Amino acid sequence: MGQQHSKFEFNYGTHETAESQNETDHKTAQEKCPKPHDKQFEISKFSINDLPEDYQEENLFQLIKQMVKLTVQIVVNYSSENRSDFWQTTETRYPGSECKGQDSLLRGSGRIADIYKNEEAKTCRCSDCINKENAEKETWTIIAVTATHVVFDESEANKSNCKLYYDSEDGRCTQINYCKLRWAHTLGDLCFMECVTCNENLAKEIWENIQQFNELWKTIREEYKTNTRKYNSNRLVVIVSHPHCGPKKISIGHLKEKNKSELNIQKGYQLVYDTPTAGKHN
Repeated sequence: MGQQHSKFEFNYGTHETAESQNETDHKTAQEKCPKPHDKQFEISKFSINDLPEDYQEENLFQLIKQMVKLTVQIVVNYSSENRSDFWQTTETRYPGSECKGQDSLLRGSGRIADIYKNEEAKTCRCSDCINKENAEKETWTIIAVTATHVVFDESEANKSNCKLYYDSEDGRCTQINYCKLRWAHTLGDLCFMECVTCNENLAKEIWENIQQFNELWKTIREEYKTNTRKYNSNRLVVIVSHPHCGPKKISIGHLKEKNKSELNIQKGYQLVYDTPTAGKHN
């Protein structure tokens, strides 16, 4: 955040992260949560009939399933000494600022954006390799995107874990234990992280999921361009996240406002929606 300043009073909205000691905390947290959960669906139970009637289309349903596969949980085990104290130009406390320079149990969600094979051999620190003395080997780099209020800088990324396929209450998932910061932009609340795996089957699966997601996204985007009258009045907003640090759920809602915004020289849109999420409010 630093010395950058917005040209107008920007509404940062509600940012939700959570802290958890173990895999069962989310059950207690959900019981105490005042927010409704009736529009959040367990991954295994979600069906096309859970979508609003106008959106019960097979391509869209398949796209959401691909979103689920690419969504990851990020466990941040350390809070940077440089983490902001407040959201820029506001007096609202920044997530994780209360434990700067200390161990943290902050968790948030992210999405895999890309994967590629590394040209040179690397040491892998995935779940299968972390406790072994292993030589450098063939590896793949996974690129995941999340928010800077989840992973603020390199010191936090280096002590973060990335959980893939944490989809059910049994807690089973694929964990990558070491991450690296590739790029971060605090003003836009966006960062890209790198994770490394030596699991070729996992790498192929992720690549196929990305390709399927991209193809479905392209198809649906073109379809909705030609049907703007039907969809623009009540735009669907789907969020895949880990409510209260638990397994993934799919949240369904609608877009309420699309506001033009400008932060310094960067232009974009701020989307306001009613899609329910749950976590620690900031």
